[in-house]
Order: sequence, then C-alpha cells, then structure tokens
Amino acid sequence: MQEQFFFHQTNNRSRVINEVLRQEQHKFFVQDLAKAYQDQASDPDFIAEVAAWDITVGDGLVEHLQP
Repeated sequence: MQEQFFFHQTNNRSRVINEVLRQEQHKFFVQDLAKAYQDQASDPDFIAEVAAWDITVGDGLVEHLQP
C-alpha cells in the first residue's frame, strides 16, 4: 500500500530511487569515515607519527610570513 502511494506521488520514479540510493551511499560513506577516524585515533604508530610531524609543521612559517 505505501509503495503504491509513493509511486503515485511522483512522475519520475527513477530520480526518486536514485536519490534514495545516493543518500544511503552517503550514509555508509560517513559511517566508514567515522570508523576510520576512530581506528586512526587509537593507532599508537599513527599518533607517534603525527606527533613527530606536529613538531616540524610550523618550522620557519612565522619568519617567512613576517614582512
């Protein structure tokens, strides 16, 4: 019954279906991205690497940006 109502509300069913699929793909992408960030945040090797780069990130920038 709901399906019939849904398809009677639009002339372009394909567009509606494609939009629903796009939204679902986006939802799964965001979930995967969140999991990747969580995994990354708990990886001691990654944390150590970021800490090493954080030390060098500003090297010379202050002197270079000043007139």
